Amino acid sequence: MDRMERRPRVPLDTAVTYATLGLSVIPECPPTCGCHSPCKRPWDPVAGQHMTGWLATSVVVMKRRAGDNMAWAIDTTEALNDSSVNWTAFYDWKQAWPQWAGRYFGGGYNWSAGEFTAAKKATGGALVRIAPLQGSQASRQQTAGSNGHEYGVSAANATCANIIDAINASQLSLPTNEPVIVYLDVEQGTSIMPAYWAGWATTVYNYVHNGVAPFLPGMYTDYVLDTSNNLYYPQSSVQTCLNTVCTYWPGDNYFCYGLWANEPEPCSYASDSTAVPDWSVFGSFTQTGCGNKFPVPLYLYQYMEHKAAVDTCGVSNFAGGNDFDLDSSDDKGGQTYMLAID
Repeated sequence: MDRMERRPRVPLDTAVTYATLGLSVIPECPPTCGCHSPCKRPWDPVAGQHMTGWLATSVVVMKRRAGDNMAWAIDTTEALNDSSVNWTAFYDWKQAWPQWAGRYFGGGYNWSAGEFTAAKKATGGALVRIAPLQGSQASRQQTAGSNGHEYGVSAANATCANIIDAINASQLSLPTNEPVIVYLDVEQGTSIMPAYWAGWATTVYNYVHNGVAPFLPGMYTDYVLDTSNNLYYPQSSVQTCLNTVCTYWPGDNYFCYGLWANEPEPCSYASDSTAVPDWSVFGSFTQTGCGNKFPVPLYLYQYMEHKAAVDTCGVSNFAGGNDFDLDSSDDKGGQTYMLAID
């Protein structure tokens, strides 16, 4: 389903004017525009129509919203209502409840019946959002060519369908006027192929539910220290994939709309349950290739993994003994592009 074919087209004259004036961010279409994917395409407020030709410009098309403040959270492969989860022990350790949680909906994982509303109730209504992920399948992610592309398509369809199942079960809801970023887990050392990303990202982007395409493709991945400036950036294999994918799959939607970092994880974040993660350690990443310049926002940060906290840092009671990793969202809208718990 080609959404661009269903949209009115206007020249980029107004957008070019914005860029000439030094405005690097242009508006998204409003929720009332009547298209199949509101708030996801560049919008010309003067012409009152969607823009065309924006992929060949350096204009940023997804703005970072100054909405929710920075909030901390958890992520886990376990169901949030699993019998092994001890919310009381978690609160005793953290002295606070998470405001959102990362949960897997594909790639070998799925949600459990009733888990989201149960978790919201168990946390006294504090946990209200879910950031959806697809689990890592390294061997498939590293497959090139048409087979890799098909692996990406198949996995994305399954993941999106699982998310919709949770929505239909009255566990989760889509935001009223915003898309939801679905994050692909690309673990350390995985050389993800452009073919897989192209298939996966395009399928997530084009997935339709009730006449609306509600999802955007994002990536959870390893960040590595650049010793030249002491800042962290996505691992090199991810940068290579994102910057070359348009060359091999020019007809696909190859953009990444948000990043979730899983490094650095200093032991101070494990030993001090009240530690506030430092976001100043990250450098900015711009997806390039085929004449595009697309700054990719870093929205989420996994600042301590349970296994590292216990095995490397020696904090045996980390997260109150629960198999939870700790995360933080940025203060520019990372929570905006999440699912809401009913």
